[in-house]
Amino acid sequence: MFRKVNLKTLIILFVSLLLVVILVNLADRKKGDRSFKGNLIEYQADQISKILVSPKVMGGEKVEFMKENDQWFVTANQKKFRADQNLIRSMINGINGLTPESVVSGKKDRWKNYEVTDSLGTRVQLYNGNEQEADVVFGKVSY
Repeated sequence: MFRKVNLKTLIILFVSLLLVVILVNLADRKKGDRSFKGNLIEYQADQISKILVSPKVMGGEKVEFMKENDQWFVTANQKKFRADQNLIRSMINGINGLTPESVVSGKKDRWKNYEVTDSLGTRVQLYNGNEQEADVVFGKVSY
């Protein structure tokens, strides 16, 4: 059977299969790898002047980090303390560099299962003056 196939037929078959592979790769490249954004949050880290953290363990109370005259202060339970400057900087840069690996659920009714609701998750809000730059709720680490 293979002795009847000539070189011209094999070349045409090879070129057509090569074209199919190239077209499929181009279509995949245009579509992208993800169906969601590659960067979760984008902001200028040096412009952040206030951070509000609402951990689930504090029952809705907020911890406020406020920048005053290039110094960071933390306020919790109506007490104000000077914050570690390097810790705040690394927290801001860490949140700015977050990249999601997968989407576990796009439906709000399933968010409770992954602890990303207002009452179950840890909410972090970043502000530039009075303008909110980012608002993220962190839930379960593993699922």
